Amino acid sequence: ISVGISRFDSELESERSKQVMPGGVPKLPKIQPADIQAAIGWGVAAAAGAIWVVQPFDWIKKTFIDKPATEEN
Repeated sequence: ISVGISRFDSELESERSKQVMPGGVPKLPKIQPADIQAAIGWGVAAAAGAIWVVQPFDWIKKTFIDKPATEEN
């Protein structure tokens, strides 16, 4: 039984050695397209939530849409 356990340990150790770069720094997993899509989705949800909380519609209207009043002397 100890032979089977030691063989399993050596396989596990070799698998770990593949995941660590030579300087002892762990190897990062590759970024998948689904990860990017999820990050963009969460970003849109966060931005929509922030706009909903702040509700800056009057400021946007005054700043960008309405023309400033001109002073005539």
